[in-house]
Amino acid sequence: MLVLHIIYFVSLLMQKKFSICPPDHRWARKNFKMRGAVIMKNNLNKARQRKIKPNWIGDNTWDILCQQWHLKNSKRKARSGK
Repeated sequence: MLVLHIIYFVSLLMQKKFSICPPDHRWARKNFKMRGAVIMKNNLNKARQRKIKPNWIGDNTWDILCQQWHLKNSKRKARSGK
């Protein structure tokens, strides 16, 4: 969910810098969101693996992400131990 909010925010910033012809607007928006989601997912995955907070993530958000990742890892380990 956080990733979607970040992608939406970035797309709003990009709209101010670039213009797209109306027939291609839906295609361009969909393509931008897909590519942005992949990039964001990869960046968050690297941050999670390295356990280093990127400068573009706030402290509160980083704490929440770490808690989520720890919870998911704990659940995964509990399932595999059964």
